[in-house]
Amino acid sequence: MKSSVLKTLSIALLFCSLSFLIYANTLESPFIFDDEGRIEENPHIRLTHLSPKELAAAGFNSSKSRPIAFISFALNYYFHQYNPVGYHLVNISLHILTGFILYLFLNTTLKISGPRSPGNHPELIAFLTALIWLVHPVQTQSVTYIVQRMNGLAAMFFILSFWFYVKGRLVATGHTRWLWFAGSVLTWLVSLGCKQITVTLPFLVYLYEWYFFQNLSKDWFKRSLKYVLLIFLLFAVVSFIYLGLNPIEKITSLRDYAQKEFTLSQRIFTQLRVVVYYISLIFFPHPSRLNLDYDFGLSYSLFNPLTTFLSLIAIVALVGLAFYLAQKERLISFCILWFFANLIIESSIIPLAIIFEHRLYLPTMLAVLVPVVLAYRYVKPEKLYIALISAVIIICAYATFERNRDWKDDLTIWTDAAKKSPEKARPHINLGKALANRDRLDEAINHYSIAVRIKPDYAKIHYNLGNAFAKKGKTQEAIERYNHALELKSKFPEVHNNLASVLAKQDKIDQAIAHFSEALRMKPDYAEAHFNLGGVLFKKGMVSEAIKHYAEALQLDPSYSEAHFNLGIALEEQGLTDEAIKQYSEALKINPAYVEAQYNLAFAFHKQGKSSQAITHYESVLSIQPEYIPALNNLAVLYAIEGKYEMAVPLFKKTATLEPDNPGTYYNIARVYAIQGNSQESVDWLKKAIEKGYDDWQGIKTDDSFQNIRGSSEYKSLIEGH
Repeated sequence: MKSSVLKTLSIALLFCSLSFLIYANTLESPFIFDDEGRIEENPHIRLTHLSPKELAAAGFNSSKSRPIAFISFALNYYFHQYNPVGYHLVNISLHILTGFILYLFLNTTLKISGPRSPGNHPELIAFLTALIWLVHPVQTQSVTYIVQRMNGLAAMFFILSFWFYVKGRLVATGHTRWLWFAGSVLTWLVSLGCKQITVTLPFLVYLYEWYFFQNLSKDWFKRSLKYVLLIFLLFAVVSFIYLGLNPIEKITSLRDYAQKEFTLSQRIFTQLRVVVYYISLIFFPHPSRLNLDYDFGLSYSLFNPLTTFLSLIAIVALVGLAFYLAQKERLISFCILWFFANLIIESSIIPLAIIFEHRLYLPTMLAVLVPVVLAYRYVKPEKLYIALISAVIIICAYATFERNRDWKDDLTIWTDAAKKSPEKARPHINLGKALANRDRLDEAINHYSIAVRIKPDYAKIHYNLGNAFAKKGKTQEAIERYNHALELKSKFPEVHNNLASVLAKQDKIDQAIAHFSEALRMKPDYAEAHFNLGGVLFKKGMVSEAIKHYAEALQLDPSYSEAHFNLGIALEEQGLTDEAIKQYSEALKINPAYVEAQYNLAFAFHKQGKSSQAITHYESVLSIQPEYIPALNNLAVLYAIEGKYEMAVPLFKKTATLEPDNPGTYYNIARVYAIQGNSQESVDWLKKAIEKGYDDWQGIKTDDSFQNIRGSSEYKSLIEGH
């Protein structure tokens, strides 16, 4: 028993070590592609405190069909906000846990698999298979692409549910069996709350029961046909829950199909070739073949191209082989059927996007077992077999590490995608966006232009071009692109928001307000539009209305530091300094390096006469930005008021160096020296102030700061004649 536990712990430790090693270079990879809309721009996951009610709201308000996955994102946000490291750590940990559960499931299955089972080494076969699956390069999209946690979580609960069922079947009688079965049902329901691909589980459990517990008995199959009907009924119920009363409308609203990327018949024919390509990726997953956004050519009929028909033959042959092998090679037969059954949802009639690698995450769990078992049978001696499989594991692990280099950031992954799919618009759009975010605007515009050539009627390209032109200061070109985007797609709140921002910079405030309002009419939970509308309302003097929109932005996104800052300014405008201080403080909690918030907080304390707090925050400003002139000057003034002249003078002099044409700074230095009784230095700096344009002679004569030096010859000489 002790030896078994130690072995299990060793396997778990190896899975952890190897997985973190090959995924370590992805921990700081930013949010990419659908991560942005599902996580970064999703207001519902922004938890401020933990409670069952808040978690449920985060999940179901984000997605009625995948609440469990979104609850996990909400928890990530609660602990890590938008730091991607926390999200990646969760994804990698879930991947390791899934690999370990797979090992347990395979180990159990191999022990009960019947004829031609792998002898006395089920643990070895299960271990090597799970390890290959764990390090296989095709899994990178499910692990490194943060939003595909939906896929990973669904697969984890799927295999856990399956293992629970098998464990329950191996228990002879009693309450323990039903506890295992209850766990199986519960984890299956949870998997459905992550992604609906797991709806196939009851069918596969039925098939598993027939294969491994009923010995493919025809009598049992006939007697159990009622369960098949029950499975179909269950499938219909699940479909109704997710598709509603009008499934056709739901299906046809799917993004790529709705945008007329393909017809339904084209997708069905194309999937034949896609499935064959998936199989090829299992055996040859070189990073050069992996792509976030494939430009996979469509099949227009069964014979156009001819590879469509050849793919159909290959698939039919494999399924036929599975049935042919059912009696003698039950394990291999089941693995083949597992692969196709777990692709049926995403690679059949439902018009989802044509191809994505993450769809292989669940199907490959048992598909990988086939070559491992066959190698065990035919590669002798055992040491050579272990060496061969170990080499495969090392090669896969290295390829995964290399593929993860492409996931370093949005620039690297979209550069890779654009290189591999040069005639597809979307990689160029996203590469352009990545370049624009780095102020490489000319390169960005070049890629947007390529995208326009490929897909001229796609509104998002013109929107992104407008953004690039706006960033370059080419206002008119930006406005033209935004307007063209709205001609192509009138319901585009982001365009209204950015067009309004450009108009606001041209002082076309009323037009800007109209477009911001339109953006919010279309998308009421658009935090950025609330923030921007607050800005133009404030500029127009409508401070109370501005405060409402800043508050709404913060309701949607409590981590919006700029909204806290602007709300603070608006509150100060209304004389609510204490409330403003709270907002500046919140902004600094979120972003401690927010210089403007730090300065405004210091200045608010300064106005209230709270010198010690003001000094502390002015010093914080200068620790971040040593040449921040207002902070230098105000801190110097406070030091002078407190009699810390030796600290005030250097700050005033630094201000004078940075702002040499401001006579007020020279005058302040003269005053400090006068208070200290240093008439020569005081008069020298007073002369510099006068040279720079300071001409308030009456003020100089009545300023009590010069009281100590009024009797000096230097002062009298300067004042004579004025």
